Order: sequence, then structure tokens, then C-alpha cells
Amino acid sequence: MSTQNQILETIKSFNKEQQFKLLEFIKSIKPEKRKKGKDLLKFVGSIPKSDLKIMESSINSGCENIDKNEW
Repeated sequence: MSTQNQILETIKSFNKEQQFKLLEFIKSIKPEKRKKGKDLLKFVGSIPKSDLKIMESSINSGCENIDKNEW
């Protein structure tokens, strides 16, 4: 008997409360549906341009440097 069939047979023996608990557990471990890139378009323009300039400046001044003595 396949694993899937074993699961289905076991579930059939559960009472309604057990089935509900199992359903809640299954929902909790199910991977979330991944968002598509187009779903992020609603955020376009939500960061003020002045903040973007500050971030860009910080990246350009700090992230391109390697501190060989850091480790």
C-alpha cells in the first residue's frame, strides 16, 4: 500500500476533531505560495527618492571596500 493510501486510510479512522487538528497541522507546514515579480509592482515608488539617494551613497562608499584585517 502506498504512503498516500496509508494516510487516507488513517484519516478515515479519525473523528471530526482529529481531522480538523490534522488539517490545521497540514496548513501550518505547507510551503507558502511564492509571490511573482509583478506582485511587487505595488511597492514601486514607496521609498522616497531622498532615501534612495542616501542608500545608494552608503552602498557606494562602504560596500565596495574590503577590510582585510576585519577577520
